[in-house]
Amino acid sequence: EEEEGKLTVDIMRIGDLSGIARCNWETQDASAEAGVNYLAGSGEIVFQEGQHIASIEIHIVQSEAWAATLEFKLKLSNPSNCELGLFLYMARIKLIDADYFPTNKYKEDIKHGLHGIHQIPQFALIWEFIKMNADIPGVKWRTAVTLLLDQMNNLYLYFTLHVTVYFTDVLFADHPKSVSFVPGVESSLLVPGSRKQTAFMLGVLYCLPMVLLHLWDYAKVGLDLDGTVRNYLRSNLFRKYLNYSEATRNKVEASDMQAALMVDTRDASEAYTDLVEIIRIAGRLAIILGFTLHKNPGSWFILILMPTLMMGWVRLRGQVYLDACNKEGAEQLEVVKFVHRTCESYTIIAEY
Repeated sequence: EEEEGKLTVDIMRIGDLSGIARCNWETQDASAEAGVNYLAGSGEIVFQEGQHIASIEIHIVQSEAWAATLEFKLKLSNPSNCELGLFLYMARIKLIDADYFPTNKYKEDIKHGLHGIHQIPQFALIWEFIKMNADIPGVKWRTAVTLLLDQMNNLYLYFTLHVTVYFTDVLFADHPKSVSFVPGVESSLLVPGSRKQTAFMLGVLYCLPMVLLHLWDYAKVGLDLDGTVRNYLRSNLFRKYLNYSEATRNKVEASDMQAALMVDTRDASEAYTDLVEIIRIAGRLAIILGFTLHKNPGSWFILILMPTLMMGWVRLRGQVYLDACNKEGAEQLEVVKFVHRTCESYTIIAEY
């Protein structure tokens, strides 16, 4: 158990116990990593004459993060006055994680099943889910890069809004006015005395950012934040299943496991990336509201009313949408079960 903090491994000496025997030992990574899940160790084991057992201790790194049962290896080598067993010179050690998904904060509620889970505040559960994802290797920096570079779209929106005003008030106006691209800095024609060259410069400034935005969209696909989260959930969920006891595995239908790996993990990973997307949209909305308020201060009432109505609509629609999604998921699971059972029992069905 991970929560025990350390484990003791017994090394047995069998056969002739006369004389002093010794060998070296070391830990090796498998799915568990040294420094992350356990503390790497190595040393020498010495059996005194007549001694048939020796013990070594390995310290476990305790973590509150949800993860699967992981493994590392203990390897014996360099025997002196003894021989290592052909298949017993290496042992697999399993670290059983007893943490709850997504974190342990609401473990008492989760212990009570669906009834307890429904008592957990939704936004609090989302926050714990975000914290869990932040602990996934590679997710934190991918999220930071995505949040930062996604703002290029919002900056481009800010630029195009001002360019639209510039076209109307300056470039195509009989008497060009001064406009402010940057707060506090007034400007008229970008190329003094030449509307044509100003229009050409604006065209370049308008199109050039599109190249950067396209490159970011291309890089974002390779960054694959959604895939990183999804692969972590899938691999950990499947490892947990593989480490179930035989009796527990028999209680889980193959169709349930298939649906969890293919559908539920997808929904969970997309929920996280949707939260990142919401932040980008919130920034976009802030720019639009700020621009409108700057150009028309008297519209403050509408600017307050619009987000209020949007949030009210989301609140009203949220539970209905959630119930519909749950119903759809349950029906999809029934279809998967039906197809799986049909394939398993095809001979009986065909003969009937």
